[in-house]
Amino acid sequence: MENAGRTETGQQDKGLAPPEVHIPRAQIRRDEEDGASIIVKTMLALRSQAKVKITIPSSETEKDPVTVSLNGYAYQIKRDEDVEVPKDIEKVLMNAKTTTYVQRKREDGEGNELVPVVSLRFPVSRV
Repeated sequence: MENAGRTETGQQDKGLAPPEVHIPRAQIRRDEEDGASIIVKTMLALRSQAKVKITIPSSETEKDPVTVSLNGYAYQIKRDEDVEVPKDIEKVLMNAKTTTYVQRKREDGEGNELVPVVSLRFPVSRV
């Protein structure tokens, strides 16, 4: 089983000692209290969270890894593999929805209407 986290430099985060993080200055928003960046605070918070095991299957049209960002900190999650992610990353995936429209006959029989169907953007399943 592989940890899905990636640092801002694109290196694999194995959950060991924190790697050196290089964040471009333009992306850093400073916290007024202690000057720490939001991205670094998010990274530290995610590392300390309980992890959950998930799988995101690939489809005929979507085979690339899924990128999930939270406050500027990004995870690349491989498809078709069991991966551990922090609970907040799973929450972001579960809240990612897409709306498609299907046509159906109107109840009054006067033509058709478009009906919205909301579904998960990524078919995430807990392992």
